[in-house]
Amino acid sequence: GSFKELACINNDSPTNLSKAKAYLKHYESFDQNPMLLDSAFMFLKRCEKEESFPFYIQYYYLKKDYKKLIKYSEYYSLDKLHNMFTNNILSITYSRIAEAYSKCNFNEKSYANYLKSLELSPSNLDFLLKTSALEIKMFKFEQAKIRLKKMIKLNPNSDKAYYNLGLIYLNVDKDLDIAKLYFEEALKLNPDYIQAKDMIKYIKSN
Repeated sequence: GSFKELACINNDSPTNLSKAKAYLKHYESFDQNPMLLDSAFMFLKRCEKEESFPFYIQYYYLKKDYKKLIKYSEYYSLDKLHNMFTNNILSITYSRIAEAYSKCNFNEKSYANYLKSLELSPSNLDFLLKTSALEIKMFKFEQAKIRLKKMIKLNPNSDKAYYNLGLIYLNVDKDLDIAKLYFEEALKLNPDYIQAKDMIKYIKSN
């Protein structure tokens, strides 16, 4: 692939790993130029497998190459690397592995990895939402409810949490009144929430 040079501002002799991380971060945050990923991959290949594991996962995640991400994650266990990385890096890596499994419809494996991500970052709203969405898909409705209510406690402005709770109360509990309250709350927080509007219309017509 092509090689793109990225200046490292605060280090005259950065390691291969820090160069790879810089390219991945730049791609993720500022500039979706595929050459940046090519450069990151080039430096990752020069790194030790253990130290580079989460960043290979990040690389495949940013490339949206979920099959290769899964294959790579199964090639080496992240559970063995807990002493090498911060909880933040570990939880994001578990979440990315979970998302890749979910995209390929391996729901049980996805769920196991989402739970690991939440063990390390229990208040991460993004992980909570994604885990609860998977729980709904897997018919774990009571668990999803607990998780969504926790989300609302952590962030009362989470329109998606209210909406998903509304869906559970509507479709599973058949409690139209409570469902309507949740959909209305979602709409109050996000007046352009079309799905919430549609659900309120549906409840009113029943």
